[in-house]
Amino acid sequence: MQDLSFGKIEESVMRMLWFQRLPITTQQILSASTDKLASLALAADKIAEVSGVRTCVNSVEVESARLKRLEAQISELTSAVQQVQSNYKRFRNASPHRRYRTRFSSRNRSFCWYHSKFGKKAQKCVPPCDFSENNGASVSVFPANRSDKCNCSTLKFVTANGSSISTFGIKNKCLDLGFGRLFNWNFIVADVSRPMDRQFFSRARRLTPEKLKAVKTEFKNLVAQGICRPSKSPWASPIHLVPKKTEWRICGDYRRLNAVTEPDR
Repeated sequence: MQDLSFGKIEESVMRMLWFQRLPITTQQILSASTDKLASLALAADKIAEVSGVRTCVNSVEVESARLKRLEAQISELTSAVQQVQSNYKRFRNASPHRRYRTRFSSRNRSFCWYHSKFGKKAQKCVPPCDFSENNGASVSVFPANRSDKCNCSTLKFVTANGSSISTFGIKNKCLDLGFGRLFNWNFIVADVSRPMDRQFFSRARRLTPEKLKAVKTEFKNLVAQGICRPSKSPWASPIHLVPKKTEWRICGDYRRLNAVTEPDR
């Protein structure tokens, strides 16, 4: 530095510039000395020989890069949380009818909600619903009066000859079947002259001539084969006839007997 200055720079300025380029530990040791610059240079060389050269590297760039990565990750997490909150608010603000329609649209559109969810175990039915028609199950029909015909439904029945029967909603009736308790049943109100229900709900009545003849013939064959014999008991149970392709099948009706029978246990 002295050679480059050509003796034009004062020693105090040269001392200040030289001190700025020394290590911090060397500056701390030589700062209290008032010797000339040549003596200080020799002392600095000895200090460097004893302590060795140490390079101090500040990891400012590394820490800065790490902080930038953390900030980027925090920003991504914040965006994800905001997106989830936005979707949740949009779902909560949706119409309840719309949500119900979305759940119901995945089911069978030809069935009402009760039959679509519970199937054959459904206790209610809301027209229009063709669950009974598609599954071959019978339905209970109740004749409509003048006030019922004001509420026409889109559900229509088709008879065996192809004619249609209009319906007017559902009516709940309390039934006494002789079982010691009452039953609530939903009837479809239709444009019919008399109620139509399942045969085993009908009360016992006299047989038509055709059915009476078939029953007598069948029982004569059973007596001739020794399967049964005439009874002297005053008790009797009604029989139920089921039409088959070429004949009538006899089925016993033990509802009244079961109603008065007490179990052994």
